[in-house]
Amino acid sequence: VSEMHPFALEFISTFAECEDVLAELSSNIHAFGWMGSPIPKYLARKKMLLGLMGNPKIAEWARQQIASIDEALERENQRSGLESIGIYY
Repeated sequence: VSEMHPFALEFISTFAECEDVLAELSSNIHAFGWMGSPIPKYLARKKMLLGLMGNPKIAEWARQQIASIDEALERENQRSGLESIGIYY
């Protein structure tokens, strides 16, 4: 999903100051299954979150989520590099 549903945008804006809600949303954003490389999934989630940066109520939360996705992308890029030389873990 590279765009957030309008209901989700409204929901996040409404509960932007409720840490419990944002924590649950964070968990859902970072939880998914995949086959093959998860990099395309991470990039789609990052694109979705970048679209939230214009909303001052949730920009900081979105920035934190993007940072977490960037870390995951870095790990996956390192893993891909190791797998390309025959090292699997």
